[in-house]
Amino acid sequence: MTDERAISFGLGLLIGLRHAFDVDHLVAMTTLVTERRRWTQAMRIALLWGLGHSLTFLALGVPILLLGFRLDDGVERATELLVAAMLIGLGLHALQRALRTPSSEAAPTDRTGEPTPHGRFTLRPMLIGLVHGLAGSSAAALLVLSTSSDNASGIAYLVAFAVGMVAAMTAVMAVLALAINLFARRPKLMFSIVLAAALLNIAIGGILLVDAVADNTTETASRVSAANSPIALVEPQ
Repeated sequence: MTDERAISFGLGLLIGLRHAFDVDHLVAMTTLVTERRRWTQAMRIALLWGLGHSLTFLALGVPILLLGFRLDDGVERATELLVAAMLIGLGLHALQRALRTPSSEAAPTDRTGEPTPHGRFTLRPMLIGLVHGLAGSSAAALLVLSTSSDNASGIAYLVAFAVGMVAAMTAVMAVLALAINLFARRPKLMFSIVLAAALLNIAIGGILLVDAVADNTTETASRVSAANSPIALVEPQ
């Protein structure tokens, strides 16, 4: 591995580790983990989320690397709206679960204490990861690829980013699940955690929604102003 590729790999790894700690990621994952007490289930959730996120990241990164592709501003705002709607929906679902079950019990368990199977359990974390991969933070990380002088360095960055992000999220969620498993013995505290996670999802989703709408309104106003400006109205001779 050349020095440039090693630098690209190290940079991708560090950015991937940092990216896992984005607030919207942690809040959404915390909400999912509160539904499953065992740390092995939490690690599975984190791995599936990371896989979904990585698939989107690679799907965007490869065209950027090979074709110089860039996301249109309108598309990026649309993805932010999608992320906002997902966070609000996830928060409302968790809020409904918390209010419906004041004792904050986890998902139903079998005789061994393992959560019983749930039809959407293996799909929800991956789908959330796919959507999160479209967010503006990922687009910003992908801009680093434009500085790569060759495809090998860019691929090293992409792979390292995915590895670092998945590793960090898996470790954090495993520790969080262990803590939640202890809190579950105190129903009132567990209820507070689930409620706080739900409200944070709704709040962060609301902030992202307002920002996206404000940006779209500002750009629309700018286009209208430019179209109506004296310079724009002058016809060429």
